[in-house]
Amino acid sequence: MLPFLNASLDYYIFSSSQEWQEEILSEMQRLIQLSRCEINELQISVQIQKIWEHITSNVVCCPKIQSTNSSSLARLQMMMQFIHLNYTERISLSDIAKAGNVSTSTALNLFRNVLNTSPVNYLICYRLKEAALLLSNTEKKVSAISIDTGFSNKDYFCRSFKQVYSLTPSEYRRAKK
Repeated sequence: MLPFLNASLDYYIFSSSQEWQEEILSEMQRLIQLSRCEINELQISVQIQKIWEHITSNVVCCPKIQSTNSSSLARLQMMMQFIHLNYTERISLSDIAKAGNVSTSTALNLFRNVLNTSPVNYLICYRLKEAALLLSNTEKKVSAISIDTGFSNKDYFCRSFKQVYSLTPSEYRRAKK
């Protein structure tokens, strides 16, 4: 839990429009129901662990940056949420910056200072993470997955995937089965 306790974002906003976030919200509802019933510590513990498993599998954590104010972090989170909701579409740096109501240079600085990456690299990494989930959980063709996750070029998708996961998409799918 320490990476999350020391994360740069003080809170996360979960949306029911994202499947994994909807699962977290459902698990939280179940936790609330359990807490209202006769207390069963084991069930509550299991429920909390399910929530943490979803969070650790899907949320990018980063070290805390003391010099970043809460307004800037809120803008960064708005930009990240925009990416998460629109990663399948063609997104430019300008689109990402607009989502946080900041200039492109401010967006670049926020991502660099807090997440140690650029907005475009964050987008690519998020797309690759979603592609990895699709490879693990569906039988879709690699070319379809590349398109479904916002990559317009299958070869670029495959090169990027191999660079991050050290396996081609097909090798990754076989390894996950």
